[in-house]
Amino acid sequence: MLYDSSKAAVDAVVELAGQQPALFAEVFHAACNEPYPLAMRAARVVQFYILKNPHAIAPFLPDLVHTLLHNTVDGVKRSFLKILIEVVDVDAIPDAGLVYNRCLDWIFSEKESIAVRAYSMDLLYKFSLFEKELSMEFMLVLENVPLDESPGLECRRKQFLMKLKKNE
Repeated sequence: MLYDSSKAAVDAVVELAGQQPALFAEVFHAACNEPYPLAMRAARVVQFYILKNPHAIAPFLPDLVHTLLHNTVDGVKRSFLKILIEVVDVDAIPDAGLVYNRCLDWIFSEKESIAVRAYSMDLLYKFSLFEKELSMEFMLVLENVPLDESPGLECRRKQFLMKLKKNE
């Protein structure tokens, strides 16, 4: 895993972790605690493992959220945001308010990667579907956040604005 970040290597580790659950705990620990690039590669394995085994995230969810809020490795943030978007119900996210606020910060931060900003939008939209009061706030954010440097983010913004206005 340290030397190879290919999809085949990730799939092999995911398969092995499926057979040896203790290995998944080790990979998760590496994603949360090791420096780049190991943390990023481990987080990718965690992401693919959880997408195949969604039930496995429950005991790790508090640590996942803590790491998401405090980790600076872009790949870890991307993978952990993707897990929250695709697998975890909003009401099951520990410290959901902190996660929501951090996503808002990331959307406005030009220092964040486009992927982290995009996934932050996805997660905020998920929050807005769960808490209708948040949809108006999210709409205001989308109308006012400067995204001109990225056509992809600008397109995503327009898509979410259309969805939010449709759901009003």
